[in-house]
Amino acid sequence: MRKDSTGKIWQVSYFKDCQVNQYFWNNGSLWRKRSTRTAVTVRPERYAGSWFYFGQSETIETQYTPAIA
Repeated sequence: MRKDSTGKIWQVSYFKDCQVNQYFWNNGSLWRKRSTRTAVTVRPERYAGSWFYFGQSETIETQYTPAIA
């Protein structure tokens, strides 16, 4: 996990651990996982709809939300 300058906590994991249709960040862009090997760009808007292959061990970030017990 890492904390950014605004105080948000980000969970760092691998592409293979992300669920299909889950949103994640990679290289400053927001993505949605389409399949076990591909993801589509959500933001920035100018690239929205473009999809790319991801390696299973590429690192991604998701916003951390602590479990409320």
